[in-house]
Amino acid sequence: MRKPIILALTVVIAIFSFAALLIFTSAFIDQEIKAGAAPSFESLMKRAWMFLEDEEWKRADEYFDRVLDIGPEHAPAYLGKLCAELKIKDEADLANHAVPLDDMRNYQRALRFADARLSVKLEGYNQAIMSRIKEAGRQIGAVIQFGGYDWRVLDVQDNRALIITKDVIEKRPYNGKSEEVTWETCTLREYLNGEFLQKFTEEEQKRIAETGISNPNNPQNGTDGGNDTNDKIFLLSIEEANRYFSSDSERMAKEADGTASWWWLRSPGYYSYTAARVSVVGYVTVYGLGVFTVDGGVRPALWINVP
Repeated sequence: MRKPIILALTVVIAIFSFAALLIFTSAFIDQEIKAGAAPSFESLMKRAWMFLEDEEWKRADEYFDRVLDIGPEHAPAYLGKLCAELKIKDEADLANHAVPLDDMRNYQRALRFADARLSVKLEGYNQAIMSRIKEAGRQIGAVIQFGGYDWRVLDVQDNRALIITKDVIEKRPYNGKSEEVTWETCTLREYLNGEFLQKFTEEEQKRIAETGISNPNNPQNGTDGGNDTNDKIFLLSIEEANRYFSSDSERMAKEADGTASWWWLRSPGYYSYTAARVSVVGYVTVYGLGVFTVDGGVRPALWINVP
């Protein structure tokens, strides 16, 4: 009788032990699953770079932010955010960006928290950009970026380059009202060397050279060109528009929407209340249009100091 009882107790104990083991194992597995549900630092970074490869810029930026929620001083995450901001799939392509990276917050923070190796890479990307810009600034015909605009290099002398906006950047009358004016007295000159100049940063303004501007008479009718001036920003003259462009097609310019546009020159037109211009098809018209014509295209020119 004793043996069956002992056997029964053994079975009961075994069953309870197995049940306890199942409960413990289940709890352990559940705990492990919960622990694994939170993505790791490394997995978030890997996923973020994959989003960059797929050109999913917004999602990549979000994942880099999740990394920074865990480690606010993780330099590679700021580097990733910079790539997402500039829509760059591979960080090495930062070296091909159009403008230097210095003023970009994500670049600044990446550099601030970078270790020695990453710091060298970041500074190398930026240096490559600046070297390319410097070289382009010395190549006549090259297009460079400055102050948020695209500019074409027309001439290079010593450490200065004459540049003109690649296209028409806005439309304004040559003068605020219809009257006899010269470049010296017109409101467009006042605007370019005042309000427009102030759109550039302090550092950019330091690079713009004040230049002595010659204002010859109209070559066909002798209309008075007025006094010579000293300007930081100006328009090309009739003579300069002919000298710096080899053909009408090169002189042609567009508006922001791609529509062809005519643009003002600083020289006087056939009469003292007109100003010369370049036509829609790129032809220099010395006869000009009335100075109060409101749809005149503006292509500023300036001499920039090249480092």
